[in-house]
Amino acid sequence: MTEKTVRLSKPALSFQYTPKHLLISVLALLCGVFVVLLSLSQGSQNVSIAQVIMTLLSPEMSEHVFTIYHLRLPRTLIAMFAGAALAVSGLILQKVIRNPLASPDIIGVTSGASFSAVLFISTLAGSISVHWLPSVAIVGAFMASILIYVLAWHRGITPLRFVLIGLGIAATLNAFTTVIVVMSPNAVRLEAIYG
Repeated sequence: MTEKTVRLSKPALSFQYTPKHLLISVLALLCGVFVVLLSLSQGSQNVSIAQVIMTLLSPEMSEHVFTIYHLRLPRTLIAMFAGAALAVSGLILQKVIRNPLASPDIIGVTSGASFSAVLFISTLAGSISVHWLPSVAIVGAFMASILIYVLAWHRGITPLRFVLIGLGIAATLNAFTTVIVVMSPNAVRLEAIYG
């Protein structure tokens, strides 16, 4: 497939593209715009997509300004930015490990977060505010990452060793998470009630 080159003098910018990739990018952009409009139109009070577009283009003439601008638009923007951040972090992880199958759940980072969250809920949730749960999950993910990196280090890191150690740590942490869930007081009470 032939690549086409675009060169601009002001601003100084050049890039290459193939027609296939340009078509895929345009279709993805159109799908993204449609999903954003759909998100802005759905809620406890449904607003038609035509009214959403009218409100976005001329807010002074619409009765849905508060609903769209103050309630739904922040939610939609946060979801878009969170999704973009997760996509970029996954891409960076794949490039660093040099493995297209690498993802936080495969190499054990997600298992570290879930293990620490379940441990926190089952042991400390009654005495410490549940608002600490996201911080505890982030610390658990960070500690799992450090553990995987330390165990995979042997005169450097190879992608295969890193992924294999990550899979082992993920399986181990998932097993510990299951044990904590099964042995937690809530599970024991439910078993006593329902047999």
